[in-house]
Formats: sequence, C-alpha cells, structure tokens
Amino acid sequence: MNLAFHRRLSTLSMAAAGTLMIATVAPGQALATQTSPSYSPNLALNSQIQWSSIGPADSAFQASEQAYPAPLTSSSSWHGFLREVGRDITVQLPQPIPLGQVSLQFEQDNGAGVTFPRYMQVEAMVNGQWSVLGDAYTAVPRTDRRATVQTLAVAGQGVVTQEVRIRVPVGVWIFARGLTVTEAASPTGGSSTNAASGASFGSVASPSVSAPANQGPLTPGSTGAHGIRNMLLVYFGTNAGQTATWSPSDFVPMLSYQSPSGMLSGRMFNTMLFGPYGPLPSTQSDWQTYLQNLFATGQQLDALNTAASQVNTALNTPGFQEKVVIALPYPSFGSGVWGNIGGNPINLSGSPQDPNALHAREAAVAWFMQQFLAQWQAAHYSNLQLSGFYWNQETVRATVPNESQLIAHTAQTAHAEGMPLFWIPMYDGQQATRWQSLGFDAAWLQPNFIEAGLSANPARLTGAEQLANGYGMGLEVELQSENVYNPAYRYLYQETLDQFSQAGYGPGVSHAFYAGVKLLVDAAQSTDPNIRAIYNETYQFLSQP
Repeated sequence: MNLAFHRRLSTLSMAAAGTLMIATVAPGQALATQTSPSYSPNLALNSQIQWSSIGPADSAFQASEQAYPAPLTSSSSWHGFLREVGRDITVQLPQPIPLGQVSLQFEQDNGAGVTFPRYMQVEAMVNGQWSVLGDAYTAVPRTDRRATVQTLAVAGQGVVTQEVRIRVPVGVWIFARGLTVTEAASPTGGSSTNAASGASFGSVASPSVSAPANQGPLTPGSTGAHGIRNMLLVYFGTNAGQTATWSPSDFVPMLSYQSPSGMLSGRMFNTMLFGPYGPLPSTQSDWQTYLQNLFATGQQLDALNTAASQVNTALNTPGFQEKVVIALPYPSFGSGVWGNIGGNPINLSGSPQDPNALHAREAAVAWFMQQFLAQWQAAHYSNLQLSGFYWNQETVRATVPNESQLIAHTAQTAHAEGMPLFWIPMYDGQQATRWQSLGFDAAWLQPNFIEAGLSANPARLTGAEQLANGYGMGLEVELQSENVYNPAYRYLYQETLDQFSQAGYGPGVSHAFYAGVKLLVDAAQSTDPNIRAIYNETYQFLSQP
C-alpha cells in the first residue's frame, strides 16, 4: 500500500460514447481501418456464450459487475468486466462452420475508469486443441480522454470450428457488447497464411496477458529479490500538517525483537523501504526537501544506521548490514514546470519537442537518482546496504501517455547504477502481473484485504497467494490503524498472518510490510497487552523457521 498514491474505483458513471472506430486485424498485426465487416448473419446470437476470469475470481469485483449484466451480443447495452487480470470468452456454435470473422465492440471513457483493452486475441478449437487465429490491437490510444467506441475484429480465415475463444486483458473496467461471429464463404481446412503478417494459422502467440504460469512465489533467495526477506515500508515527511520522523529508538524494535523490558533477541525486518508520507509534489524543490529529510542528521537513514549498530552490538553480529530501498519520487504528467537541469527547464506538461513529456519525466527521475547516490556515497553508512529503488505507484495508469516507457527507462537507469527496481502493485492493479515485462526486478502484491474492514473476504488472501505463485511475486502484509486501535478489526491482521503461514506463504516467501506510519513501533512500545500482542504476533510470523 502506498500512502502517496492510493485510489479505489468503487463507483462508475457512464458517459455517452462518441466516434466509431473499427480495427480489423489479421494474425499478429493490427490493421486500423474505417471499414465495417461484411459478413452475416451473426451466429453468436444462437450460441452458448460463457466467460471466466484469467486471474483468481474475486467476489467484490463480481458484485460490482452485476450492475452491467447485458448479454455480450447486445447491440445497445454494455457488459462490464472488472479486473481479475482478464477474461476468456468462449462461444460454442450450434454446428461446425468455416469461420469468417470474430468481432467485439468496446467502449472507452477514461473519466469513468473505462478503457479499451490493449488487445483482443481469438482462438479456434481445431482437432481438440486451441489454435491462435490472430490478435487485434486498439487503434485508439488508451490515453485518449474522449468517450469512444471501437470494434476489434479478427479474420477467421475459413478455419472449420465449432468453438471460438476470445481473450482480453482487463485493467480496471472493460465494457463490451456486439459480439459477432460470422461464417466464411468456403472452408480452408486451417492451412491458410495471412499475407500481411506472414503468420500462419495455428501459430503460437505471445499475448500481454496469460493464465498464471505457476512460477512459484518470490523468495528471499530469488535473484530479483536481492536477499529481501521482510521489508518494512518506512514513511516520513509531512502530510496534511502532520510530520513523521524516525529516530534510532523507533528503528531498534523494527530491527530486533524487543521485550517489554528492553532486551533484544532475534531479527525482525532485514530491509527498510523509505518513502514519502503523503503526496510528494512533482517539483525539483520538493524532491530536494525529500532528499534533505532522508539524510537528516539523527533521523531516517542516519537513525537507521545508528540503530543497526546498536542491534549488532546487542546481538553480537558485527558487520551485519540492514538493507535499504528508496522510493523514487513520481514525475506526474501534466504537472507543469518541474525545475531545471543544467540550466534547461524541465516541463512535465510537455513541449513541442517532447509533447508527452516522456524525456522530461525521464530526466527528472535520473536527476533524483544521481543526487541520491552522490549523497549516499558521501554519508558512509557502515551498517546499511543500498539494495534498490522503488517505483512509487500502485498501478500502471492507462490514461497517462508513455507510462510503460517511463518505467522501462527508470529500470534501465537504475540498472546502469547497479541497482534493481522494485514495485508493490495493488491487487489486480493495471499490468500488475506484467511486472517482469515492464522492467521491474521484483514485485510484491498487495492483497488489499484489511481495507474492506468487517466485510473483508478471506478469499482475497487466497487469491493473492494464487497470483503470487502464478506470476512469481512476493506478498505484502498490511496493517492499518483500525487493526491496532479498534478491537473489532484486530482479527483481520492475525487472519492475514495465519492464512499466509498455513498456506505456505510465510517465512519462505519474501514479504513487504505496510504498517501505516510507525504502527508497529507504537505496538512495540504499548503498555496495552492487546496492542502489544500485534507486535509479538508479527515477530512470531517473521521468526518462523
């Protein structure tokens, strides 16, 4: 969870859709045209149509979808799909036919949280196996803020089949209607080749979204984890008039288990992720303040170095270094003049030479890395080890131009400095399961379980486990103030720890820990046995063999 960027899409208002765009697509290549398909009639109207989620099914998302239940073949009303990685839509035709074309219409209304899918893939069942017919890619940028309707279509190539499957990725909301399947004039027997792309029928595609591959969860020994076992998110700075700073005494019980009498025994978190408390404006001066607070004498990094020395002495572990990860400030597109580098102004709203401000945003992030690394090297923290940078966003927003390119460039810049780039996406956040393709070295998934409060469904935890196992991710453990100070909510934290432990996602898996602003410190120092128990339970979870 990220205090600087946390959103929930719980409501949706639909606006009228505008321009009609048709994308007619052959295997492996999108052909953006203005031509409507000429095939008829629509055989989908008399077919059995079913769909399933590609990721774990989620009851909360499915409840929201019930507000948009129209049949996929409807020509006037929309069927809504919400998150769950993507959907497989299967059409069982009344009888085998030579396939003419498969098309589906989508709506985009960014203001309502509805975007086009990145692509649509169509497969046909031939001789008992699914064979790819082609991919249709959106011809309208997903950053386009106009309300727009677009039809994606894939040629059936005359392949004889009775079953068709459509696969689409789902970021937040996807709205679909007008599912159409038509018959070709003559069969091809499944041997045709598309001249435009050179892709043969039945070729294996590499879609952007796929079913979990069961990579196994991220472990501390995984190459991308860089030894991170349990990473505590450390928020500091000012937010809404409140200031958060960390002292050595705050860090000591986070590094080692501290008894009520002050005795230290055993290790707690082996990694600290430092990030801004609240939104960090996209200006050079605010980023400089962030740096100043990071390196403030007696606080944050300096305090952690002191605390690590004290713990090493108490535990007789000379030379042990605590790992440190630093959250990168996010250069918000459209936020105007950021500052200047080398006398050159950096405008995050774009310029004639850089209309989407991609180069400006890249330059701002690179500047911060260089400034931080110079100060880190000068500080000589003997008890700390810099272990990476963190992308301080919870999702890859389709409404922001070149966001994926910015992430890729940031990863390249970090790698050039010998540093990995990490990510902690929200549950089913846009492109969360594509973290490796985006350029991240490791990712930890937020379950977003405790946020639901007393209505939280434990199935969300098992869903997070399935996604972590399928896509090679770690898991975030979450603690909010209600779980500490409201007795009715405390069980949710313990339920998270118990579920992860019992399902095999405990100590052998790499974890990030969100605990608000020093909530675990408060629990460690509390004289209330019920609150202190939260700290004890955390240590028991961390110290399991």
